[in-house]
Amino acid sequence: MMNTHAMGYHVVRTLRRYLGVNYVLWNPSVSVGIGSWRELPRKYCTNKLNICKDLFYLNSQNLLVTCCKKRLKVSLRCFSVDQTGNENGKTSLKQGCAAGNEDPSLEPPSSVGVRDSRVRKLVRTPTTHHNPESEFEKVAGDDSSRGQQTHEQFYELLLKCSSPSDVLDLAGKSNLNPHQLSNCFTVMWDTIKKMSEEKRWYEKKIMFEHPVFEQLCVKAMQEARGMQCDDLAYTMLALVKLGTSTHSRLIQMLLRVSQEKLNNFHERALSVLASCLEEMESSKNVDALRAGLRILIELRVARIKGVLPLQTLMRAAGSDASPALKKKFEAKALSMMDQFSLPNTQYMFTTLAAINLRSFPILKACSDKIVENIHGIPFWRLVSILQACRDLQYRNPELFSTVADYVASTLFVWQNKQTVMFLSLFEDLGFRHTSLLDAFAVKVINDPHCLTLKELHTVLRVYSLLNHLPNDHSQRFLEVLNSSVESYLPKLSSLDLLRFTYSFCILGHFPPTLFNNLLQEDVVNELLTSDNFHDMIVRMLHNINVCLELDNLSFAKPINPPVTIPTSSSITVNPTVQQALQSILGDDGLFQPAVQLPMDYYVDFEVAVDKEKKRAVPLCEAESRNQDIQRVAVLCAPTSAFCYGTTHPRGRLALKLRHLTALGYHTVLVPEHLFGRMSEDERVYFLKSKMYGEEQHSEDSTSALPNQGSEKV
Repeated sequence: MMNTHAMGYHVVRTLRRYLGVNYVLWNPSVSVGIGSWRELPRKYCTNKLNICKDLFYLNSQNLLVTCCKKRLKVSLRCFSVDQTGNENGKTSLKQGCAAGNEDPSLEPPSSVGVRDSRVRKLVRTPTTHHNPESEFEKVAGDDSSRGQQTHEQFYELLLKCSSPSDVLDLAGKSNLNPHQLSNCFTVMWDTIKKMSEEKRWYEKKIMFEHPVFEQLCVKAMQEARGMQCDDLAYTMLALVKLGTSTHSRLIQMLLRVSQEKLNNFHERALSVLASCLEEMESSKNVDALRAGLRILIELRVARIKGVLPLQTLMRAAGSDASPALKKKFEAKALSMMDQFSLPNTQYMFTTLAAINLRSFPILKACSDKIVENIHGIPFWRLVSILQACRDLQYRNPELFSTVADYVASTLFVWQNKQTVMFLSLFEDLGFRHTSLLDAFAVKVINDPHCLTLKELHTVLRVYSLLNHLPNDHSQRFLEVLNSSVESYLPKLSSLDLLRFTYSFCILGHFPPTLFNNLLQEDVVNELLTSDNFHDMIVRMLHNINVCLELDNLSFAKPINPPVTIPTSSSITVNPTVQQALQSILGDDGLFQPAVQLPMDYYVDFEVAVDKEKKRAVPLCEAESRNQDIQRVAVLCAPTSAFCYGTTHPRGRLALKLRHLTALGYHTVLVPEHLFGRMSEDERVYFLKSKMYGEEQHSEDSTSALPNQGSEKV
């Protein structure tokens, strides 16, 4: 049977051979013995190593670690030796995952500028590279009153701090090393950013007046050159977020040190540094560091071998990166596409949005992978993907339909606020998914009081701007929404009241209570004298006033004097449509371009058509033969006026079509993005069939148009 000394030697030798490390620190228990100490370099063999019980320094090979744990019957924590951390070839010690957990490298890095998503991860073990003693170095203090604290005890106390003042009180009782100093600033920002604006202002005032804060700032200046790169970056970011002036001596000192150490910054530190620079005002040191950062990133692109380092450096480059650098990023990402995992594809959307790079090949490949694995993607990842598509103005009907189908089929799983967020994002993208909208409408009808005021506002905005109502329950749905709005009426501001009323007007629903409250003289005057959103308020009030006049609402009188909107002095018409009309009518006198109508509406062309003879007549003749003549308004609409991938008009266009009908016009709606792709014969046939055809205008009609099922708008 192997004795304890031989067993320890055998285990250490095996770990060294399999893991490729220079040394292994092992002290599992007294019963096993300490035969492994001989494997350590002589300079580490001191009495202080006795406090390293139950620790291993080894690479994160989970299977081997688990086997060792079972054989030796010890608890352990795993650390990995990373030899690619900096340019000098020095190894850096990073805390890894516990045995049996997933490899953290599979997860995308945290958002730029945030140390980690939890406060506990904000407090990290120092990244000293070669001296295990520094991991367990003691915090000097007042021995007569409190004794000595270990680093671990200090971090536990730091985690309990709930305000910057708590952190400063703790820091005043401790002799901080550079890493602890950096963590203090980071935790101060992490605690204050979660507060309300009023409380945040108060806490900042107390923080700046606290005597220890000045001491910490002075110590940060003194210790700046001795800080590790990540501590340096996090310290500067936290100070900037806390409101420290960019032109202060402290920030300028940190900027100069960052310039000196820039070549040693690893990918994560570069990301934090880039996020910090975005918050800073321009100065000589800031501009110099920005230029150096871009040069460094451009030099390192070719040497990147992993997807996560590539994405991190892309985010560090920022949206102001040169087109040449963005092309390098795109080429590198495409060459590594076969290495992309599902989290990588999700994170690539937000990375491309962060640098404002709309790469269709990358987005298409990532979209296909997400469509295949839609059921394995959590809520916030789906939200971030849709937000990135919105920011990049990227439209993929297959991706949108897959996400919407998934949400609709699992609607019972989602909270209302989650579903409402999906609806809002789809509205931003102009995507109208009828199944999801109908399913959520039924859910609201079955539980009329399920929506908060904020959710209610979003729901009304989405359904009105997408111009959608459930086919079988439209009236009931509108009544439920109206009842919910009226229950919040005492809490509504004048602007909220205007927004709710305007949304109902688009949907063709006119609740008397809301109108009577809105049209009070003091409310209207308050809205018109407001400096915020003045143009939007005037436009909404004008449209509501038009509804009062054209929709025959007897319970309320229009605003007097009427609210008018400024009209453009020069109105251009679509030359392609004008040429097609000339081919059909043969005489320019049979149609009139750029016609201004009552209620401040205008149409691109007006034509008078004889109902019986199905031919155009001069507009002057239409005045005398009013009963036999049908006025035709040809209205050209851009892509943005339709829901994505369809010819279904969005809210404002639908309201205009309804009002044109009330004014006595038969409207021919021309989607410009589709009309321009037709041949000349197709254009003539389309306009002729709409002008002379028996069918009346249909808002979602697609007759005489190419198939738009997968049209990319």
